[in-house]
Order: sequence, then C-alpha cells, then structure tokens
Amino acid sequence: MNHTFLTLIILVALWVLRRVIVRLVMFLLVRTILRKFLVGIGNQAIDKQPAEIHLTPQPEHAWTDGAAVQALAAPLPGLGFAEAGTYRVEELEGVFVRFLVHAGERVAACIYEHPKVGTWIDFFTHYRDESTFTATTAADHGMDKRPGATGFHAPGTAPDALYERMLRERPRDAMIDMTTANVVERFAWAWAKSMSWRKKRGVSVDEMAEQVKRHAAKQSFSPSESN
Repeated sequence: MNHTFLTLIILVALWVLRRVIVRLVMFLLVRTILRKFLVGIGNQAIDKQPAEIHLTPQPEHAWTDGAAVQALAAPLPGLGFAEAGTYRVEELEGVFVRFLVHAGERVAACIYEHPKVGTWIDFFTHYRDESTFTATTAADHGMDKRPGATGFHAPGTAPDALYERMLRERPRDAMIDMTTANVVERFAWAWAKSMSWRKKRGVSVDEMAEQVKRHAAKQSFSPSESN
C-alpha cells in the first residue's frame, strides 16, 4: 500500500474521530488532574495528624454512649482481662480510650469513643520485631497499613468472639509483654510507628480512589448519615 495513501487514510480517520479523541484527551487530562488533586487532599489530611500522641488519665469520664462501652467491656473480665484505665488522647479532640489487658496472653483491649465515628473495640498484640496484630470491630476503610501491621476487621462481631478469633489467627512469633503498666506506652508507640510510615509514604492514588468510591456508596445508600 502506498505510504502517502495510508497516511491520508489515517488523517481522515483522525479527522472523523476528532471529537472522540478530544473528549478522550480531556477525560485523561481531567482524570490525571483530579487524581493528583485527591492525593494532595489526602496528604494534607495526613500532614495535619500528630506524629505522636499523649494520653491523660480520665477516671471519671462520662461516656457519650455508656451502654455501648459497657456492652463491649462486659465479657472481658470473664476472659481474664484486667482494667487498665480510661484516657483522653490529648492531640485528638473528643477521643477517649478505655484499656483492658490480658497479661497472660499478651493482649490489650481498647474501647474507643470518637465524636464522629462512635464506639468500637480493638484487641492487639505487639511483637519483638516491631510487627503488630490487631483485631477490630471498626470498618475497613481501604487504607494501607504499614509493613508488619496485620490483623482483620470484623464489624458487628461480639467482643468474646473477636478475641477468640484473634487468638487463633495472630502470629506465634516472639511477643512483647502487655501489662496494665505498659499498655498506654505501647498504644502511643504504635501510633507513632504507623504515623511515621504514613507521613513518609503519603497517600496513594488507589487509596484516594477507594475513599471516593466508599463515600459515593455511602451517599447512595445512606443519604441521612452524617459524615
């Protein structure tokens, strides 16, 4: 086939498809700009988070939903957990945490109260290689965890069932002792460790895309739910 003729055919095809091509280019351009914009927003949000947290004892704290907190805590003494106190997270307005510890199993439980998210429970174990394992009733929001931070999300699971599953699934590697004396320190350490990794790594495009998708789904199915 004559090269000039082939070139002409291609040019004609491009002319016929010019509107599609322009739209495609604009779509890709907008998509690229939007993705960068979303990542920028995500990184700004991360930058505002404290690199470290400090906890202050609040033994007389009046829980916003005391019944929910008590429902999560009620089974734990029977499982061998001891009370380790209630604390306010100074850097996170309105966030309170109640700690309980099973020293024999090297497991800590923390019951959170967050002004927007509400109440949930975590069980966690720390390891000598600085890895961690966490079982939580909080929903999975699609954000990556630092290397070595493993575990699972199980919203709606009863505390005793969550704990039993956690014991079955956690690694059997060398664990750090978890006691009523060091649980607050371990909690603050885990925050600082994860936040240091997150601030260095930043937020990925995939993570922000997942947040947009989840937000859109929430708006579609629960329009009355506050954000």
